[in-house]
Amino acid sequence: MIRFKNLILFFVFPYFLFGQGGSDCSSITVSSATANGNYVVNSYLESDGIRDGDDYYGSTIYYPETISGLLPSIVIIPGYAWQEISIQAWGPFLASHGIVCMTIGTNSIWDEVIERKIALQDALISLKAEHLRVGSVLFNKLDTNLIALGGWSKGAGGAQLVAAEDFSIKAILAFCPWIDPVVVSPVLLNHNTPILFFSGQADVVAPPNVHADVQYNYTPSSTNKLKYEVFGGGHTIATTPLGGFGEVGRMGLSWLKKYLVNDSCYCPLLLDVPTTASDYITNIDCSVVSPSWDCVSGSCADPGTGNGQYSTLTSCLLDSCFVSTNTINYTSDILLYPNPSNNVVVLKGVPSNSIYHIISVDGKILKSKNLSGNKIDVSDLKKGIYFLECNYQKMKLIKN
Repeated sequence: MIRFKNLILFFVFPYFLFGQGGSDCSSITVSSATANGNYVVNSYLESDGIRDGDDYYGSTIYYPETISGLLPSIVIIPGYAWQEISIQAWGPFLASHGIVCMTIGTNSIWDEVIERKIALQDALISLKAEHLRVGSVLFNKLDTNLIALGGWSKGAGGAQLVAAEDFSIKAILAFCPWIDPVVVSPVLLNHNTPILFFSGQADVVAPPNVHADVQYNYTPSSTNKLKYEVFGGGHTIATTPLGGFGEVGRMGLSWLKKYLVNDSCYCPLLLDVPTTASDYITNIDCSVVSPSWDCVSGSCADPGTGNGQYSTLTSCLLDSCFVSTNTINYTSDILLYPNPSNNVVVLKGVPSNSIYHIISVDGKILKSKNLSGNKIDVSDLKKGIYFLECNYQKMKLIKN
């Protein structure tokens, strides 16, 4: 498990490229996951033929144009006293990245968690029907086995209740979730659907210590889960992907890409702790089992031939089994490991006499020395996140 508390990083540093599973992940970066995607987006309403479900009020479907193959999708519902428009910014953003997004309203803005659960269940019927409806722009274009749920506040509570009953749901985005503290329990949240909790540090409607934190802890430890608390955020911090200076969108998209679409390229982006996080905790693992990287000799063995057929250390690392629940940090062919570390880290890919700097998150240079070999003693550092700067490259360093 990885956890960081009360952190707010003010450095702007190069976005790192991450890759896994033998695929080309070079285009997947923090920057690309934060910005709108490359697909042209369109939308349509119930007046265009979407089924009008009895248990919710109104719907909009956002979809990417000119894309081949069956599309994954998500249904998102608003929070107490709010209408559909409050969460609709997610629609164009997710659709631009290739994920169909259906937003719905509630029969009453005062609907409770249980009514929002029922509304989502009804909306799932309507969304799946679009795949079979002749005349729908999504006719024969939806993968009805790849559906996620999202909800804000009591809507997020409803999404979790659906998952506890419907094991076909692939992922959940819970925006500042609210469930009555009197009724919430491990039994209520007993599901195996990967869930990302967003919370606002200054949320007075759903204080994290009463809602998101409790719900995270009550979700089974065997379920993939992550909680990202936004520094200074209020109850509306995650109603748009622009929350947390765009890092809400980056994390939400990466979660869906990893657990809804099964694209492992996005997993390391989830372990790159948002600079706007005041609290971050997760149990997810981006482990990959394929070629072996010998961190002592600096060689990389191709499992098929036994001959190091990788052009660079980076290309080897992209296919290596080096990652655990840690963040990979590298730029070009520079490699920092183990990371996190208790005592000593190894820095490969730079001259042995290079000068390195260890910098705190508030910008103070804590250590400035010449490398002795390629090992750096970090035993004197306190637990937390730092930056290691060497040869004009800056990498995140985590001290256990």
